[in-house]
Parts: sequence; C-alpha cells; structure tokens
Amino acid sequence: MRLQSIREGIVAACHDLCRNGLMCNLGAGGNVSVRDPDSGLVAVTPSQVRYDTMHAEDIVLTDTDGAVIEALPGRVPTSELPTHTMIYREFGEVGAVIHAHAPFTTAVTTVLDSVPTLNYELLYFVGRAVPVIPFVMPGTEAMARDVTHSLRDAPAIVIRNHGLFVVGKDLAAALVRSVAVEDAARLYCYAKAIGDPKPLPADIKRPTEG
Repeated sequence: MRLQSIREGIVAACHDLCRNGLMCNLGAGGNVSVRDPDSGLVAVTPSQVRYDTMHAEDIVLTDTDGAVIEALPGRVPTSELPTHTMIYREFGEVGAVIHAHAPFTTAVTTVLDSVPTLNYELLYFVGRAVPVIPFVMPGTEAMARDVTHSLRDAPAIVIRNHGLFVVGKDLAAALVRSVAVEDAARLYCYAKAIGDPKPLPADIKRPTEG
C-alpha cells in the first residue's frame, strides 16, 4: 500500500510541477523519484512518458544501485536515474529528488552563477542563493557525481544550460522547494526588466522551517 501511495504521489507531483510551469507535459522535461523508507526501494518516473497521461502503474521501482525491480512492459526509468540513486546512497536523510527543466531558473542561470535570494521564501525553503554548476552531459556518471557533490552544500542546485535539482526529506518538501526556486528566478527576470535587482541583505538569517 505504501508503494502504491508513493507512486500516486509522484504522478500528482508531476502534475503540480506542470501546473506551476516547472515542467512541460512531454515527459522529457525532468524526473521525480521517492525513496520508500520501509523497503529502501526507489520509485521513479519512466522515460518519455507524458505527465498528463501518466498513471501510478507507470512509475518504475528500482533499488538504490539502479537495478529495475518492477516495471510495466515498455517502461524504463529515466536516463538520469544514476543521479537519483547516487544521491540516495550519499544522503540517508533524503527521501525525494526532483529534477526540472524549470524555464526561469534555467534562463537566469545562463547569466548568473546563482539564483539570488530576492525574496524571503527562497531563504526559508533553501536557506541561501541557489548555486550553479557547469554543464555536464545528462544521464552520465559524471553528472551524478557533480550533482551529488554540490548537494552537500545546498538542498537545491542548477546545472547550467540544463535545469534544477532539488532534494527534500519527502516529496512535499522537495516540491515546495522546487517551486520556491522557480518563483525566485521569475522574480529576478521581472525585476531585471525594470532595473537592477537587489538581493536580501547578507545578514538576514534563514528562519526555522515549520
């Protein structure tokens, strides 16, 4: 029952990401995974399946080494599964990973070296400006290593010219954190159109989540 609930939650999260403009419905604009705390299995979105037609049964189950445990015929996990599984192996506290080709975040970070903290929400949910790492080929072990290493210092990072990676203790935390990053990037674009955006003062501390 828990695995079914996790699968349903992933599909709902994909729909939420689409509604908030972080993903398109094509099934090629990112990926989502959740680690089941009971079995340790990873539930992950399949490759090239439209989010608006995706069902819970389409979600693939793997172990944390990437071996497929359960999948419908024709369903294979996202090609970026190695990044998800390396994150889970490295960080025992992480329960969910979201990767999104979020347009404002991706656009801003082709120019800047971080998504700046223009608003309190980004500070609240991420704790800092969101760092950018250099482009690395998608789906490779090099990408998995670079992303995982960078997540040691921040719960959200951006691969330049590619997209956003966010981790959370659970899917709800990862989802709200993803939306917060994209909202901050959108604010930067709006502000830049009329002037020089000014981040929050450096001495403003992160509030306690709750």
